[in-house]
Amino acid sequence: MAICTLAEVKAFNNIVVTDYDALIELKIPTTEQFVHEYTNNNFLSKNFVSTSKNCNNFRHNRTDKGYEIYNDTNLVTSGTFTFDSVLKKIVSTTESFTDFEVGDDIILVQSKRNNGFYTVDGKASDFEITVKENLRNGTDNATIALLDYDEYITYIACRMIGYDVLTRDKTTGLSSQSLDAWSESYTDNGKSGYPEEITSGLSRYKMMRTN
Repeated sequence: MAICTLAEVKAFNNIVVTDYDALIELKIPTTEQFVHEYTNNNFLSKNFVSTSKNCNNFRHNRTDKGYEIYNDTNLVTSGTFTFDSVLKKIVSTTESFTDFEVGDDIILVQSKRNNGFYTVDGKASDFEITVKENLRNGTDNATIALLDYDEYITYIACRMIGYDVLTRDKTTGLSSQSLDAWSESYTDNGKSGYPEEITSGLSRYKMMRTN
């Protein structure tokens, strides 16, 4: 699935009405894109291989026991793909989608017209998947990778969308407001455009930029 769902956004923000449903649905892909760019992290799924004291060419995370070693076998595929806008179908000339399953969130990059985030909606074979989102017709070289979001990043994304839908327009330009004995102050937003109390949780996911 995507970084979060309509149901999750409503649950985390205590939204019980349906008035905001369409707006929330629009906010989910843009928030997903924002999180990726803000953290410089693509949240790629990965296979755990072993723990080693030394680093090698596989992807790795440093722990007290050494380096956790990962590879991306069957989780990232590059090659030539045919995109069908009517059937929302992606077809590969090689057996590319071995570990892809219905409901998986994927990222498509390095194509001419179809870069973006998609959710697998069907799998006819290891050569063919369908997605929920719209595609543009064509045959193109591209890279497709499985994504993996943990529960906390989903929670942060839900809070960001909740802020956009419920709070942003009401507090723009205000630092506080009061009425008789009641008063309320608003947190200054940083460069991200969101309150620090929300985006501070993204720090653990940030990756070093090389340019």
